[in-house]
Amino acid sequence: MASPYSNLRSKCDRAIVAMLVGEHCGSGANILPYAVNATKTYPNATIHSVSSIPDPSYSGNRWVKIQIEVKGSAAIDPAFPASQQGRVGFDNMVALIGDAMLQSSNNGQDLQATCDLINQYGRALAVDPTNGANPVAAQSALDNADMVDFTALVLKEGLEGDGTIEADEEGCSWCEILTYELLACPSNVS
Repeated sequence: MASPYSNLRSKCDRAIVAMLVGEHCGSGANILPYAVNATKTYPNATIHSVSSIPDPSYSGNRWVKIQIEVKGSAAIDPAFPASQQGRVGFDNMVALIGDAMLQSSNNGQDLQATCDLINQYGRALAVDPTNGANPVAAQSALDNADMVDFTALVLKEGLEGDGTIEADEEGCSWCEILTYELLACPSNVS
């Protein structure tokens, strides 16, 4: 059993990334956890568990503030100057992620269906589907062995960002920040 002092925020990031990729919101190349240094293509999303508060104290359960930052390119393709392709791709990714994070199993009373998917995809990270036949899959399962009984308990929707345009090192891009609060525990079989 994992210690209640494991890196729960890292687990939340990895589980949500796995769920969003599994629910076809993007790929492992453009939906990534915060703690990964990689070159991303537009549109992309970064999942960042910003902070957490114990609930109750000493239980290992924590309310984790989740930020999902979606970026899209505002650069105009000289071959198609009137194209809205960058904006359309960005809008689609924001919508897909928003829909995936707001799945309810009881007419919108709670987001338990989303928690169930986060648990399913997050725990699957600890499983090697090839049973050792693929060294990359085997290593990935070993690297994510701490996810075997990660549990998302309750999800609450937060505020959306204001759709600001910001300049970054790659040029101009759109940025939307979706926020959620997730009650999670590092080791619990639900």
